[in-house]
Amino acid sequence: PTFDPSIANCDFESGFCRYSQEQMIGSSWRRVSVKPNIFRNGDHTTGAGYFLLAHSWLSPLSGYVSRLIGPTLPGNMKYCLRFYFSLRGFNQTDQALAVYLQQGSSQERIWTQGEKSRGIWITTDVTFQTSKPAKVVFVSTCKSFWDCGSVALDDISLSLGDCELTEGSALPTLTGHCDFEAGLCGYTQDKQSDSGDWELRRGPTPTSYTGPRADHSTGFGYYLHMEASPMLSGQSVRLLSRPLRGSRGPQCLSFYYHMYGSGTGQLSVHLHKDGEDALLWKLSGEQSVAWLRATVEYRSNIQHQIVFEATRGSSVRSDIAIDDITLESGPCPVTKIEAPVGSSNEIE
Repeated sequence: PTFDPSIANCDFESGFCRYSQEQMIGSSWRRVSVKPNIFRNGDHTTGAGYFLLAHSWLSPLSGYVSRLIGPTLPGNMKYCLRFYFSLRGFNQTDQALAVYLQQGSSQERIWTQGEKSRGIWITTDVTFQTSKPAKVVFVSTCKSFWDCGSVALDDISLSLGDCELTEGSALPTLTGHCDFEAGLCGYTQDKQSDSGDWELRRGPTPTSYTGPRADHSTGFGYYLHMEASPMLSGQSVRLLSRPLRGSRGPQCLSFYYHMYGSGTGQLSVHLHKDGEDALLWKLSGEQSVAWLRATVEYRSNIQHQIVFEATRGSSVRSDIAIDDITLESGPCPVTKIEAPVGSSNEIE
């Protein structure tokens, strides 16, 4: 019979499902339900339900480990694990929450949290493969009292196959990441409405006095670029993300853009769902010789796509480029309103 991976699913509304924990003195995972307010979130699913919480600072044992152990999974299969977590406290975040694959007496770390989550729910997808029967184990560690904090966990789900290739209702939420170093990451061009092309490029663009001289992140990598020369004024190119799963809460899109040239047109970002586009962000005209960062917060509770549209301006000096797209669950961080800070790999 085919293995049903949903045995590892749990929203903790009615118990621990098939998860268990080591019965040790000190900190442990507890099912809690709190009303959300400006200081804390409720559970991930509804805001009013249950989730798991581990307070490692309540432990009398230095270096105590909270371990939540999942059901046994058969070997020789590839899995996609998804879960939601939230951290508070923790000066040393590299061991605040980690996921291990336990095979008998040995265990292998397959994921670890490297930064604080600002107390909001964050989703994570982890693809892993095991040759032998194994269990997924969620581990929270604090080395000393001053490094401790609280870990919240909710809505664990498991499916078969690679997270990036999962389809339908199990589409991974965060498939919008792309630095263009290994291609388009599932982004595609809208050929029906395009009159030009988005092009992967390394180094400077062909036309002088427009476009970047290098990518944003390394100075010698790739970026995506609209070459204005073969296009007419007002013509545009559209780039579509792969379908993204909806979310009850806000999502934060971040990307770097380069709009340099005396004839620069417009760059806009749209939310495409139910066959229609809704404008999320736009910017027109020459901005800077440097790469600049944009963040766009949006909501969509159904499957959707993000669309980047670049429109040619009045002259060939209107190249537009984008790089380092990221998509995170939760609101965009609040920043001071000030002139945009660019990062430039230009060498004058």
